[in-house]
Amino acid sequence: MAKNLEQIVSLMKKDVKNDFHQEKVRRLIEYAVKNIPFYKKFNNKVELKDLPVVDKTLMRRNANQFINSASKNTLKKVSTSGSTGTPFSSFQNRGKLHRNTADTIYFGSLVGYKLGEKLLYIKLWNKANIKSKWTQFKQNIKCVDVTKQNSEYIKKTTVQSIEKEKGKLHLLAYASYYDQLLEYLSESGQEITNVQSVIAMSERLSLNTKKHLKNYLNVPVYSRYSNVENGIIAQQVPGSGNRFLVNTASYYVEILHLKNTDALGLGEVGRIVVTDIYNYGMPFIRYDTGDIGSIEYDMDTGSYYLTELHGRKMDLVYDTMGNSVSALTINNNMLLFPEVIQYQFIQKSEKSYKFLLNIKNPPYKREAELKIFYQKIFGIDSSVSVEYVNEIPVLSSGKRKQVINKTL
Repeated sequence: MAKNLEQIVSLMKKDVKNDFHQEKVRRLIEYAVKNIPFYKKFNNKVELKDLPVVDKTLMRRNANQFINSASKNTLKKVSTSGSTGTPFSSFQNRGKLHRNTADTIYFGSLVGYKLGEKLLYIKLWNKANIKSKWTQFKQNIKCVDVTKQNSEYIKKTTVQSIEKEKGKLHLLAYASYYDQLLEYLSESGQEITNVQSVIAMSERLSLNTKKHLKNYLNVPVYSRYSNVENGIIAQQVPGSGNRFLVNTASYYVEILHLKNTDALGLGEVGRIVVTDIYNYGMPFIRYDTGDIGSIEYDMDTGSYYLTELHGRKMDLVYDTMGNSVSALTINNNMLLFPEVIQYQFIQKSEKSYKFLLNIKNPPYKREAELKIFYQKIFGIDSSVSVEYVNEIPVLSSGKRKQVINKTL
């Protein structure tokens, strides 16, 4: 692992040379066409651009086609419920596991985390993935389950745990959990001073939470772009603003057209497609993450950054003329309605949209204003309705989706 970490540090200090990716990708393809059933029909001289783009659905339905059966018993199985609650299991070889550990240490260090310091790990924990008490002790981690997210639960599991910790403490949690933490802290007026770093994962972190939670925790909140099947693909770091520093040391990232496999240029928005250059157990070659965004190159830092990270493609909604509207358009404009505690925006049909609103003392006094505002975005012939709820539904993954398209 030490060699992995040393290499990551070296590669991330400068622009990763094309030779590095070309060699790593070449080796991966050579292995895949020889050992992985799905790729055996391709010649070992094939280039990455000539290989098909795959996704979670294809790999889940044909799992055995993506694994070398001769080495399956030596691989570690990792599973995720997925952003929509659909289970997906993948496999990783030992080298990939070590690389993920090194990636975690490196990207954590960029925002203030040091290996061995106490980490409050807040996510959906169950019998299938909970770390043993011995592992939690050894890694100095406390696992906090997010099945419940009411104020009393947050106070007991998170705030009181922070207060009891005398040493340096770090937080890693779903982005939506920080929404709830911010709500609790703003209502209680409580300020916390012993947190050293805060990282949001798995979901899009709202700009409102990123901005205001800092005032209560006294440290910046950084968002991490990662998934269980691959690892840390990109992360916000000091100086990056709302951009995500791409992990070019461990992945080759492409931005492809939404409707075909044409490669897009810097700054153009398309599908985020990842090639994991270290997983030989179950190769992820040209893997469509299901997210959309763009990449830019920063000449000052010599690094690549993900920008315009819109979230899941399935969360793209469309106006009444059929034009796509990103989740960012909805989420960012909701900052204009700060009285809303939680919300979920749903496209029900071609011209019908609905807001689920969690708000104190409904009905919302600005309901008509909210409807008119979003009608202007989606079309004068659109229908925008409002339904009041006590809580936005939580998926089986333990996360909340702010934008849903039910027409797809």
